[in-house]
Amino acid sequence: MAYRQLVGGPTDVAYAADAAAASAAGRKNRTKQGPPNKRYQEEDPEAGEILAVGAKKNRHAFGDVTNQENASGSQLRASQQGKGDRLDSFGTTQGLQERGQVGFAIPGPPGSSPVQPFIKDIDVHDEHEPITCATYAQDIYAHLFASEKLRRPSTTYMESYQNDLTAQMRSILVDWMIEVAQEYELVSDTLFLAISYIDRFLTVKQIERTRLQLVGVACLLIAAKYEEIYAPQVDELCFITENTYTRQEIIAMETDVLDGLKFECTTPTVKVFLRRFCVAAGDTVSQQRLHFLTSYLAELALPEYSALQYLPSQVAAAAVLVAGFSIDTNFAWTPALQHYTRCSASELSAPARMLHTLFLNARTSPLPAAREKFSNITYGNVAAHLPPQVLPQRLFLDNLVPDRSPSRGQWWE
Repeated sequence: MAYRQLVGGPTDVAYAADAAAASAAGRKNRTKQGPPNKRYQEEDPEAGEILAVGAKKNRHAFGDVTNQENASGSQLRASQQGKGDRLDSFGTTQGLQERGQVGFAIPGPPGSSPVQPFIKDIDVHDEHEPITCATYAQDIYAHLFASEKLRRPSTTYMESYQNDLTAQMRSILVDWMIEVAQEYELVSDTLFLAISYIDRFLTVKQIERTRLQLVGVACLLIAAKYEEIYAPQVDELCFITENTYTRQEIIAMETDVLDGLKFECTTPTVKVFLRRFCVAAGDTVSQQRLHFLTSYLAELALPEYSALQYLPSQVAAAAVLVAGFSIDTNFAWTPALQHYTRCSASELSAPARMLHTLFLNARTSPLPAAREKFSNITYGNVAAHLPPQVLPQRLFLDNLVPDRSPSRGQWWE
């Protein structure tokens, strides 16, 4: 069973929606006039020195990045229930309380009442669909929350380990990979996983700048083999780099990356957490709009080296908070969101403000790939959504508001 099937909730239908959107956007992207490097040159004349043209699919090679300056769980529980008491996904049993509406203790602010709010079970509607593994969703996510801490890259590898690379070089590479993933209609999980591999590999292996793009395409190949039904051929990866690297070099780098990762390819990414957190938000805002806007914010954060200081689950939770407030200024952090994200509103202040800054600056950013991708109507044209000028302090107060329970009618069904 594919790893993405083991994440609980209506993840796979959301995954299918992502795949359909990527496919449609990829087809539309190929109808644009002019090669991608022309768009870069129009926005930044110096980009012409970095990017070249790939003729067959209008793909540019990453080129030379020289002279670029640096920029800114739970344990499995023993089965002691009776035959009729099935374990619920949030740790209670059907025999104890009514399925789908059970009390669950969550930490409140200091001095808060010991009376805890009710938490809606977001997996209840998928319990009869084996592919969602709803029964085990809580244990699966407990494992993912633990894994993201064990398999995270160094947050300072550029300064402390890499001698020939800068954060700006990484940003250019990631921006290019966003375009490549869209052009080849790869699902977003593949993109996020590939970037995770890059950062983990660069944490343990010093690389010359002339081989940075080679690391990128090798990581993309590994991630595609992990996530896609049909991964790109090695010859296609040679082509998108304008044959800067040979088949043998890409295959050899693939081996080096796998060795660097110790073959630990299962890594939780922002996207894995994002789908579930959007469902936990319930009907507080439009599910479709929230899904697209959080995805946009998450991809804006991909080229941002400073985002590595936050765990993927924290970035995903912050994206829900910023997107929710951007859609509806009455949006607030609920008990369900705190429970499923394991983050209080106050803990999200720093990552949320980082995402908000990226959101504000997206229209003038020299890295346009995410903005252009989400300007497509397939993604609801959320790149045109005006960000709030400020995030009020009240948004980060830990005075939880009652949940508006997630409804059955999700937008992707």
